[in-house]
Amino acid sequence: MFWVNRALYLSRILFVLVTLLLWPLIFVLNFNSYPLTNPQTIFEFDYQARQQVLRNTYAYPNIPLARLFQNKAQIPIGKFEHNLTALIDPNNYFFGFHPREILTGNANAVKFPFVALPVFLLGFFGLSTYRHRKAVSIFIIVGVILLSLLANFDGYDFFLYFPLAYVFLSGQKRIPPVYFLAALPFAVIELIRQIIIFGPK
Repeated sequence: MFWVNRALYLSRILFVLVTLLLWPLIFVLNFNSYPLTNPQTIFEFDYQARQQVLRNTYAYPNIPLARLFQNKAQIPIGKFEHNLTALIDPNNYFFGFHPREILTGNANAVKFPFVALPVFLLGFFGLSTYRHRKAVSIFIIVGVILLSLLANFDGYDFFLYFPLAYVFLSGQKRIPPVYFLAALPFAVIELIRQIIIFGPK
């Protein structure tokens, strides 16, 4: 019985370490490809987007309707909506946006092993019972909104790692120990897979 308890305890510790190590490791390995200098916002001039708006206005029967439904204000609004939905999408964190990867300006890296998703869900559901719930909630909400204002949030979204790690650590307390024993091999495989993808060639 002692060895069983010991194995369950070690599997929990290793699972937590692998899960929390994945995103920082990918961030370091991929650091040179992140556009972290001179960040552009969604309000920057976008010639192609403006030309697309002008082309779309010809689909309307009159000018007032064209200006109402196809205007330059839609450019930053559309970018904000795209970024916001991407940042709150679990697919971004556990599956690298697969199968709808962002084709330009994003590494589409897996940030946490997919087997950690139940832990995060329990962590979020129990957020109201945590001691630092207000600070964590504000950190995540403000972070997501600010990141949505960037033309390309890839790399900058590492800002969210710290509150999400807190949610994970809180959620893992609610998971039966046997889950970590079963999930650990999948987490290790994901870590190795991401190192192969983003490691030195």
